[in-house]
Amino acid sequence: MLAAGCLDGRCIVWDFYTRGISQILKGHVQPVTSVSWTRKGRHILTSSKDWNCIYWDLLDGTKDSIIRFQTPVLFAQLHPYKPL
Repeated sequence: MLAAGCLDGRCIVWDFYTRGISQILKGHVQPVTSVSWTRKGRHILTSSKDWNCIYWDLLDGTKDSIIRFQTPVLFAQLHPYKPL
C-alpha cells in the first residue's frame, strides 16, 4: 500500500495488489504535509497546514483521534515501537 497527501486535504491510499485506490480519507481542510504509517500498517498519521494531525484507522477509514496544535504542522512521524 502507498499513501499520499493531497493539496486539497485528502489522503489517498493505493493498493498495489488491486492496482487501484483503496481509500480516500477526508479530514483536513488545508494541504496534507506528511503521512506516517504504523509498524503493522493498520493506522496512519497525517499532518496538515490546518493545524491538525489525524490518526486514521485504515480498516474502516475512520478518525481515531484528532490532535490540534497552535501552528501549522509541517511534519509528523509515528514512533516505530510506541503507538498512540
